[in-house]
Amino acid sequence: MLGRLESVETGREGALSAAISDDNTLPDAVTTAVDDDCAGVIRGAAPTLYYTDDAGLLSVALRPPIMPDAFTAWDDRFDIDREWFQPVGRLVFAVVRADVCAVGVYEDGERVDFEGFESSVKSEHSKGGFSQSRFERIRDEQIDEHLDDSADLIETLIEDSSPDRVVLTGEEVIVGELAELPTTPPVPTPGEASRRDRTRVC
Repeated sequence: MLGRLESVETGREGALSAAISDDNTLPDAVTTAVDDDCAGVIRGAAPTLYYTDDAGLLSVALRPPIMPDAFTAWDDRFDIDREWFQPVGRLVFAVVRADVCAVGVYEDGERVDFEGFESSVKSEHSKGGFSQSRFERIRDEQIDEHLDDSADLIETLIEDSSPDRVVLTGEEVIVGELAELPTTPPVPTPGEASRRDRTRVC
């Protein structure tokens, strides 16, 4: 995908690259280049990197593991730094879902350590009433216990490996709850949602 974007060549100032950190205010260059429908999609994807061309043939929003500072640039090629997408150096990469935790330690792109586990968490309950409330309470307790164990594992691997960077990804609400780990870099905090609303990957 990155190779294809890098292969695009336009006339002078025909390729727009933008790093968008705020979903409320899009850069003027972006709002001028796209219609209202597309602008709404971009806002929903923020924080994101956005690429388009002056002919409207290409329109791509990507969320890399490392978001650069906000910028906009018109050029004859897209502004792509591979390190935004493929971090170098020593890296802890954690994937956490409501019932799964996997954490790898990478050195210049090569995995040098890995630990992970799966917890027993009840599946969704389709009935209503008292039975559902009790079921969901038990499920929430199981998820909370899983998150505590996940946090302990991530913190241990961070302490043991002293990484240059930590990337935390997975189900949105789960990532939001783990983003408070004191040893991880800031992670965008998702909006309020129930645990049943986990759909987007950060």
